[in-house]
Amino acid sequence: MKAKDVFFGQKPRKQDFSDLDKSMSQKLPPLPVGEQNFANLRHDGSLYIDKTALLQRLIEEGRWYFLSRPRRFGKSLTLSTLEAMFLGKTELFQGLAAEAWVTEQAQHPSPVLHLDLSAWPAAEAAETLPAWLISELQSFAVEYDLRFSPMPSCAQSFSFLLRTASKALGQVVVLIDEYDTPILKNINQPEKSQVVRNYLRDFYQILKSSSAHIRFAFLTGITKFSKTGVFSALNNLRDISFANFFSSITGYTQAEIDEYFQAYIHDLSHNSTNDTENLLNKIKEYYDGYSFDGQRRVYNPFSILNFFYYKEFENYWYASGEPGYLAEYLKKYGIYNPDVYKNCVVDSLFTDTVDIEKARPESFLYQSGYLTIAKKEADTLILDYPNREVLTSIAKLYLESIYTIPTYKSLTKRIQEAFSAQNFRSVVDIFNSELASIPYADFQNAGEGIYRTAFLLLMRASNLLVNAENPSKKGRTDLVIETHTAIYVIECKVAQSKKAIQKKCSEGFSQFAKREYLAPYAEETRKVYAYVLVIDNEERCALAFDVKTQTQI
Repeated sequence: MKAKDVFFGQKPRKQDFSDLDKSMSQKLPPLPVGEQNFANLRHDGSLYIDKTALLQRLIEEGRWYFLSRPRRFGKSLTLSTLEAMFLGKTELFQGLAAEAWVTEQAQHPSPVLHLDLSAWPAAEAAETLPAWLISELQSFAVEYDLRFSPMPSCAQSFSFLLRTASKALGQVVVLIDEYDTPILKNINQPEKSQVVRNYLRDFYQILKSSSAHIRFAFLTGITKFSKTGVFSALNNLRDISFANFFSSITGYTQAEIDEYFQAYIHDLSHNSTNDTENLLNKIKEYYDGYSFDGQRRVYNPFSILNFFYYKEFENYWYASGEPGYLAEYLKKYGIYNPDVYKNCVVDSLFTDTVDIEKARPESFLYQSGYLTIAKKEADTLILDYPNREVLTSIAKLYLESIYTIPTYKSLTKRIQEAFSAQNFRSVVDIFNSELASIPYADFQNAGEGIYRTAFLLLMRASNLLVNAENPSKKGRTDLVIETHTAIYVIECKVAQSKKAIQKKCSEGFSQFAKREYLAPYAEETRKVYAYVLVIDNEERCALAFDVKTQTQI
């Protein structure tokens, strides 16, 4: 299988850029990298992928919504756009799908209370949260010239403000972004987390009791846990996280990439060695593949915007900050191999955990954006890693936080250079230098599989295309590494003593022959290498043997 064929969903359509050459002399619209404010984006004339038709449908079909999406996936921009719609800011919607609706709304704009819970300084004491919430409510009161006196609790203050605002201005639109951030940022401090949860539960419960004063409510977050009080109290809250029609409300579909980024693609392919089709295939391989309903696929918007801005294939999503709580959960469950979650089968309610502390790692991996829904069958979901960027991200997460090998970053360039020179012996030498740095306790806890996993993660963290458990006609090879010029098919074995090394090597040679591991590459134009990688458990080092010559390299 060639790298360019490894995709979720349909391949991108071949595009015709014949009419773009004249327009390329004009400056392309700025890319809104990191911009989450809709008004700023529109005032700057930045590129905007029009999602307003979906947002208008949300407003017309209901009043109470919840959306779970990974970080850096457009939740904040979605709420900012809704705020501008309800405020009737017609100048921001010229040429957009909801322009007519906003023009009508401008005749009777609604007051909007927009709270961003990620803005609370989570490093502060839990007891500061109520005062911070009250200060946010006071800001809303000042903005709308309302008389507001804080009550004994933030929940009571919230209730009072909604009644006051509704009476003076009409029903309030409530938008709450990252509702769960104060809990997640303190998830590894149980006592503090519990205090935070209690405050937020009481605060959020006000929404239902104040229904008569609320025109529209939309909450976003990463997780969905009943014990926060939101989903037990707000049983009228419609969760659209898995809804088919709204699955592309954040993220970019292939059709949107084709339509909105056509000029950027042409500009990039025109100034690089990649032709347009190969460039589109590579963009898809790196950044596409997310699905929130098991049918439609979307690209990571943060990564796509950064890619076209910097014009380099990099791991932008992971660099923006990894969730520390996830690493702690993986350690807690003793998950030393992330590939155990490839093709993970779960039921459709797998994210509906009552208690955060009882959540399974696959739930956190999905809601954090590492896993996605590869396929849906009735009430069963099959989870998998969506793309190459995420596979690289999970590798880095493990190397940094699970195996605690911070030095891997300095080795990635050397590994890439070794593969460019088709020098697998050099790769093995680099791997051996890293094996020595893995804490001995990790080997005891994880068993033999840690060697194979450590090798796989080091290769993925070096931004190489690595497939584990790759199927052949009669079996599955342990690892397949693909570069532009070569393919490396690898079978891993562990020898408990030096005497067992030759035996394990022979077992590997026999598997290559009996299970026809090289059959899928019979028509491959690239150079194909086959190796048995034997780990000497006594010395904690790897030895590589060439299958074709049956000699050590």
